[in-house]
Amino acid sequence: MLKADLKGHSGCKIQLHQREDGMLFVRKTSSDIAYNKRLEVQCKKQARYRHPRIKTPKVYGSGYDDQGLFYFDMEYVKGVALSQYIKTIEAYRMKDFISGLVTDLLSSDSVANNYANSIFQDKISDLSKRTSTLGIETIDEAVRMLAAYDWSAFDMANCHGDLTLENIIVKGDQIYLIDFLDSFYDSIYIDLGKLLQDVVALWSFRHDKVTSPNTLIRLKIFKDLLIDKISNDKEILLRVYHALLLHLVRIIPYAKEEFTRNYVVEKMALTINLINNAR
Repeated sequence: MLKADLKGHSGCKIQLHQREDGMLFVRKTSSDIAYNKRLEVQCKKQARYRHPRIKTPKVYGSGYDDQGLFYFDMEYVKGVALSQYIKTIEAYRMKDFISGLVTDLLSSDSVANNYANSIFQDKISDLSKRTSTLGIETIDEAVRMLAAYDWSAFDMANCHGDLTLENIIVKGDQIYLIDFLDSFYDSIYIDLGKLLQDVVALWSFRHDKVTSPNTLIRLKIFKDLLIDKISNDKEILLRVYHALLLHLVRIIPYAKEEFTRNYVVEKMALTINLINNAR
């Protein structure tokens, strides 16, 4: 039985259902047939994610509906998105929370990939072709910086793919990751870079007409604690900053609105400065 439509960001339909025995579950359905393959990958990614302390909603099953759209059913986790949780968590607890989160993410098992640099350079080359005609110096500088970087240390590991504050759910003392996304490369640095996209570039808050001072202060605390946690190792910090810069450049080909493009370019300039200062 359908109980409610839930909010999502991928264009997929997300609904809360209830079985005859009363158990609630979430069904995520592809937005169209062309998206089926991507959602299948995301389903498998979520199902195989393993971490001793970070959980994901259990995948119960999958299939195709009468319209040929792929769907999968998963555990319903009634928690609070981290974007909301940081507005209420006591300041003295935030340090331990963020330290634990980053430590857990960085502790994921990883495997070296001899082709990592080649894979990233192919992606950057494609981005260069798609952005060079814009004639925006900050974008060109970002692409040059990315092309000059050695991505060989980006080991493969469990990767969410879209680790925004809204995709991290806090339930009691437990952290859940939701809304996995297929990515061209799976690495923990990709995830940490995406997290910085929210707390450094404030991506999820870009359309807010007014962001409360309390939220901005807490986001700054979150950012400072996050960077402080990873800055003990300069190379890790540079990897995460370069991942952030790559995420920002990847937005540009899809940024049709002038507001969005200008916003991203501004955050690109900020990230370039962060990289130069960290060297």
